[in-house]
Amino acid sequence: MSLDTGRADPTSGHLSSPDRTHQPLASGSRWLALSGPPAAVLLVVAGMWYAVSYLLSPERRFLVPPPHAVIQVGFLDWDNLRELLAELLLSAKVAITGLTIAVLLGVSVAVAMSQARWVERSLYPYAVALQTIPILALVPLYRARGLCWDASSTDRLAGAEP
Repeated sequence: MSLDTGRADPTSGHLSSPDRTHQPLASGSRWLALSGPPAAVLLVVAGMWYAVSYLLSPERRFLVPPPHAVIQVGFLDWDNLRELLAELLLSAKVAITGLTIAVLLGVSVAVAMSQARWVERSLYPYAVALQTIPILALVPLYRARGLCWDASSTDRLAGAEP
């Protein structure tokens, strides 16, 4: 099997794609080509959601409410929207705090490893090993050691959001 890396375009000196010819699409057909498939998937998923919701008996419909009911209660009711936005703000604060801690710790360790060879040899095996551990596997350890007891922002920083 040979690998064709492309042909050089004599006018520009750039490599062109070996088997593709790029022809610009008209603006309407380009928009349809880009947004059509995601829109079709959205319509199929919404249709399946409505079908599942209305196949349930009315007394069990609370299990899978139809999409319009979710939008009406979740986003058009001001009390629910206020609560959602407050929790969104809390989650954003926790995410930014966690990102800041990770960046500061990561940059500090990287600088230390680049400045001293013995620090790199000491920390690099642990850095590689830590990459193989999923964060959710550490959650029970945080809780068992008593590091996080309540559903506070500390839990969320540790990845143990209830």
